[in-house]
Amino acid sequence: MIFSFCLVLLCALTLIPLAQRHHNTTDPRSFFAAQGQLGTALFLVLSVGETYTIGSVMGLPGGVIAHGADIAVWLTGYILLAFPVGFVLYPKLHTLGQRYGAITLPDLFRAHFKSPALEKAVALLLTLLTLPLGTTQFLGLISTLKFLAPTLPNIVTGAFCAGLAFLFVAISGLRGAALISCLKDVLIILIVLAVSGAAFYHWADRPTLPLKTALDHLAAGSHQAHANTFILSTILIQAVAFCIVPHAASAAFSARSAAAIRRAQCWMPFYLLLFPLLFAIGGFGLTHDLGAYKADNIVLVVAQHFLPTWMTGLILAGIALTGLVWLGAVCLSIAAITARNVVPHLSNTAQKQVGRGVIALYLAISLASATLPGLLMTSLNVFFYMGLAQLIPGVLSIIFNWPFTSKTIATALFSGLLISISTYEYAGSLYGFHPATPGLIINGLILASSYTWQRFRKPSAAG
Repeated sequence: MIFSFCLVLLCALTLIPLAQRHHNTTDPRSFFAAQGQLGTALFLVLSVGETYTIGSVMGLPGGVIAHGADIAVWLTGYILLAFPVGFVLYPKLHTLGQRYGAITLPDLFRAHFKSPALEKAVALLLTLLTLPLGTTQFLGLISTLKFLAPTLPNIVTGAFCAGLAFLFVAISGLRGAALISCLKDVLIILIVLAVSGAAFYHWADRPTLPLKTALDHLAAGSHQAHANTFILSTILIQAVAFCIVPHAASAAFSARSAAAIRRAQCWMPFYLLLFPLLFAIGGFGLTHDLGAYKADNIVLVVAQHFLPTWMTGLILAGIALTGLVWLGAVCLSIAAITARNVVPHLSNTAQKQVGRGVIALYLAISLASATLPGLLMTSLNVFFYMGLAQLIPGVLSIIFNWPFTSKTIATALFSGLLISISTYEYAGSLYGFHPATPGLIINGLILASSYTWQRFRKPSAAG
């Protein structure tokens, strides 16, 4: 098992030198955004990383065990809807990136609204929002490697993963992450097929209860009156927010052309063909006695019970590689935001040095927060989107050139953020709506009021 695990990681490391060949490694734009030269294939595997993170590969089956079928509906629904949304938004982001020389979302806010203050505010907000996602990946990575080395302390296991993630991106940048993603995608397809195949093969072996009964029991214990409201609002809000996560925007800026992005988006829905198999793995855990385990570990538990040892090693390596590649892409986007937007006017060399320092710091903070007890992957995912969604009106204002000032955008953004956090903290989910909904309503009302006031003043000024 250890041999097959190490073999996969060695293969991933050999891809790093390939990413540096024939490319300018001293240019920060090459390091952070591959100089805008990712073709259809590399853009596809890099941008789809948000679909198959540890949060989905391990979190979806684990969420089925913890919460039932609802999680599969909204998780699959918002990702599926995000593909046509991205088909429209990503090419527009790419075009704006070419016009302004942008490689981060804060770059766009500064260039469009002519406001360095708004640029820094958005940069700091994105940095804070991505911390829970780094925590999610480390939770999955530590759980994965515990199956390989159960006696190692969590902090040692996590430090090993942080070192690998740093190595994957600190040398070759975004292009290296994209190449390793190719290996990761092949492994993920094989992993899901192998583990779900084992589950289907052994399904008839002494199930404890039918799947429908198990799901009905979970549904009876939830707030079923508002379940459909939460599902629908989550799909609509997170489908758009999915397209503006920092590393997704970086992928759009790094693409070779808008046409390459559109071609890649046409293939994206095929990745969701594996989601029903992930649901089946969670269903197997609900209906069979596999001993005591954490819900998020069901993929690994099934593999350990029913697959050969060498194959389990490959599965552990593939899932670990999924988290490492995703961490690398996020680290690069946060490093670019810090080096370009939080502390701008750095030289090319200084940008890369600061970027590497930010990557190391981000990995250390994410690892430390992953050691806190009681964290669940799906809960961290909701918190991230609750904050990110408040950026949607601002991004749409840039894309469609709506007539708002930087002060109006900032007021709407942080008012919406404050309302969403306060409402969620003191009242939870209002009537089942996604936690971002109250903030988005306030956000939209502020922008609508500003637009109406501008329209009202123009005739008055003319008169």
